[in-house]
Amino acid sequence: MADVGKAEENGYAERFMCTIKEEGMNFSDYVNFADAYSQIGYFIIEWMVI
Repeated sequence: MADVGKAEENGYAERFMCTIKEEGMNFSDYVNFADAYSQIGYFIIEWMVI
C-alpha cells in the first residue's frame, strides 16, 4: 500500500486485490481454509509470472 498522501501509488495494490477477488476467489469452490489458501497462493504465483 502507499504512504500517506500518495494516492497515486495505491492504485497498483487496489487493482491487485481486485484481480484476486474477481478471478481467484469468485469462480472457485473451496473445501476448507487450507484449500482456499493453497488455491489463492497458486493463483497469485501464476498471475505474477504473466
